[in-house]
Formats: sequence, C-alpha cells, structure tokens
Amino acid sequence: MMKLSFWMPRRHILPQCKVLVDTALSGVEARAHLAAIYYGKDRELFENPGIQQYESQIAHADGSLHDVVFDKATIVDEKGEPDGFVGVILDITSRKHAERRLVRQCHYLSKSLFFLI
Repeated sequence: MMKLSFWMPRRHILPQCKVLVDTALSGVEARAHLAAIYYGKDRELFENPGIQQYESQIAHADGSLHDVVFDKATIVDEKGEPDGFVGVILDITSRKHAERRLVRQCHYLSKSLFFLI
C-alpha cells in the first residue's frame, strides 16, 4: 500500500489545477475527467473549509490507473481564512481488486446454492 503526504498553499493549488484541467482537455482526453475531479474537489474544500475524504483514481506515469483515497484538510492563516491544505493520498488498488474478487465469488456461490435448493 502506497501513501503519499502533501501540503500545498492556496496560491499554488487552484492555478495548477486549472492548468492541469486545460492541458488534459486539450491533450489526453482519457485523463481529463480525473483532472476535473481534482480541480472541483479542491475548489469545494476551499469554499467549505474543513476535512475532505473521497475515493478517485490517479494515472501513473506508465498509464495505469490506481484507485486512491484522498484525505485532505484546510490550513487557515492568522485571520482564519483557508490558506492551503495538507493531505494524504492512499493507494487502495489492491483492496479494490480484493473487493471485486469477493463480489464475484459471492455471486458465484449464490448461483450455486440456488441450483442446490
């Protein structure tokens, strides 16, 4: 399980995400929806300061998609205004694969039991 911690001041987050969205939309269409999700969630967190957790995916350099959980919280300045956020990205790809295997096994077992009755 991979864990990545990060901190970004507000002045860097939204402009970088906007560039990421624009680049994705004009370039790699398959990843554009991910960039739009990140941008929207960052804006949402700054408009509603506090704690945010959500599942999404991240595209690795090799092109593979990994399931992740984002845990983020706003950091406030001396006036109490959001000034950035700190967070952790947790790779849950293995857990998601295991969950899908369990669902398939349960489905198979329920079909098998149906024919036994």
